[in-house]
Amino acid sequence: MPTADAKYQVVRDLSTNTSLVTSPAWFVADFKHLTVSVSTQSNAAINYQASNADGFGLPIPENSWMNMQALSINSIIVLPVGNRWSRISTPAASSSTIIFSGRY
Repeated sequence: MPTADAKYQVVRDLSTNTSLVTSPAWFVADFKHLTVSVSTQSNAAINYQASNADGFGLPIPENSWMNMQALSINSIIVLPVGNRWSRISTPAASSSTIIFSGRY
């Protein structure tokens, strides 16, 4: 059951938007614990990306994103903390749902 100090966000739901290949950026700098849940019906590579760019006053430059980890299909993964922004990227559209979960 979610607690008051937890935050959840569906960052990618391709069951309704098959043209999206990169999720919006999610501010994760304040989290002490970060997980991602991956549910997909394809074998497309799913990458966790992180950036330490400012991102509040200006858009985050594409060249500031780093590929941090390839995500396993149909799993829940504990992610490293310490980055400012996170997002998910896939090379092709697929029927996927990806949920970030963070705890302060």
